[in-house]
Amino acid sequence: AFVCVDMPQSQPDSVPPLLAVTSDTAVIRLHGHSPHWTGGSKEERYRYEYSRSELAQWATNARQLAEQADDVHLVVNTCCAGAAQRAAAQLLDLLA
Repeated sequence: AFVCVDMPQSQPDSVPPLLAVTSDTAVIRLHGHSPHWTGGSKEERYRYEYSRSELAQWATNARQLAEQADDVHLVVNTCCAGAAQRAAAQLLDLLA
C-alpha cells in the first residue's frame, strides 16, 4: 500500500503529503512538523503536538481515502511524552 506521509517539507528529500490509494488498504503516517527535523535528536525530531485543526484535516483526508479503500490505517509517529496517544484520541473523536 502507498503510505501518505505528513512530515516537514523543508528538505529536498521530504516526501510530499500526497493522498493516493494503491491497494485495499490505505495508510497515513503522521510525523509532525518539528523545527528540529534535520538537526535534532530522535526525541526532538518526533516531538510534535498536532493541533486540532491539523488533525481535522487529516480526518477529512482519511474519509476521502476510505471512499477508495476497504481499510484506512492512521499511524501517529510523534512518540514523545504521549503526543501520539493524544493525537490518536483526537482523531478518533474527529472521525466519530
